[in-house]
Amino acid sequence: MTTALILDPALQSVGGHHYNAALRLRADLAALNIDGSFHVSAEANADVLEALDGFQTFRRSVYWRSAHSKEEFRRFVRITRMDLKDALPYIGRQPQLVIMPCCDPVLALAVAGQLPRWPFRPKISLILWLMFAPHYKRAIDDPSIKLLWEEYAASFAALRSSLDRGGHMIVCCETEGMAAAYRQMLGLEVEVVPGPNLVAPGRQRRNAERPFRVLCIGHANEPKGYQWLPQAIRLVRDVEPGIRFLVHGIVDGADYAANRKVFDALVRFPNVVVSNDVLSPTEYQNWMEEADVVLLPYDPLVYRTRGSGVFNEATRLGLPVIASLGCGFASEAFAAGRAQAINPLTAEGIAAAVLMATANISRLTREAQLKAQEIEKEQDPITRLIREGVRRLSPIDKD
Repeated sequence: MTTALILDPALQSVGGHHYNAALRLRADLAALNIDGSFHVSAEANADVLEALDGFQTFRRSVYWRSAHSKEEFRRFVRITRMDLKDALPYIGRQPQLVIMPCCDPVLALAVAGQLPRWPFRPKISLILWLMFAPHYKRAIDDPSIKLLWEEYAASFAALRSSLDRGGHMIVCCETEGMAAAYRQMLGLEVEVVPGPNLVAPGRQRRNAERPFRVLCIGHANEPKGYQWLPQAIRLVRDVEPGIRFLVHGIVDGADYAANRKVFDALVRFPNVVVSNDVLSPTEYQNWMEEADVVLLPYDPLVYRTRGSGVFNEATRLGLPVIASLGCGFASEAFAAGRAQAINPLTAEGIAAAVLMATANISRLTREAQLKAQEIEKEQDPITRLIREGVRRLSPIDKD
């Protein structure tokens, strides 16, 4: 039986896309008769560990970095390498697949240092997604990031070298802009493939009789644009008071104080449903299916090349989106007429985009549902990648 090792240092709670990705991977692996072992954050809660039968392995993740200097980078590599070394007794039965749903250069270099010491058979496959560019709050062309490109390139070169025994590495990301940058940096092919998500494709047609519903959902950190919502909603209500807003946001971390003020203001608005709960997968999908359009007022500098799990899930559900012009994940959707652009990213710009989407919802929804139907007919990309990784293994490796 083929076995897989899933490494996600950022997975610590049932909220958000890391957990959904893990559930999706577990289901897909099981369907292919592959046994998966999940290694997650050392701060992962009991619900995560029970659902995935997971191991608390990683003391740090990409979200912990602040200075983003060479010294910090190398320190994080040392910590992650020690985490992986300590996890050796819990890795299990000689895995042939290593899947990294949230890979960054720190994890790449740490894994490269430990692969030769793990009980792998002679040939293995790596499947990884590059989620950031490479700092999660900075654009790919930020000068401070350019200073570290050499370090990043060396990390992935080391990971490739660790597979010289005949292994294979599949590298993915979610936008063409990020793929182009990493192709240049890494000198290898990078596929554009949405990361794992939980929702099923397709949805019922919107109910035109009920009030129009705009959804904003996810982690309420600064680049997601929640700070614009109170004023933007006021402006929308001045024109269309019947529009209903569904605003969900997990409030934690460095942005806690600012986002707490946002939600304290929103809870007093009529026709606005507010939640800061950590949603179960079923609750999350229910929120998505209540919406007529998904609002993504993301910082276009940060998201110029970065993907969006919420956008991917809206696409699979046939939901149109309202997104900031310049966000790479939405460029194709803008061109196809299934997304409304926010330009400029201000309260006034968001309000204007919401009102424009309201006026054009029939066209936006039609194009979004056509895209969802197209996706449903295609081979699932995650299953395809796993099958490809297994195919690269020799028959003896798959026993």
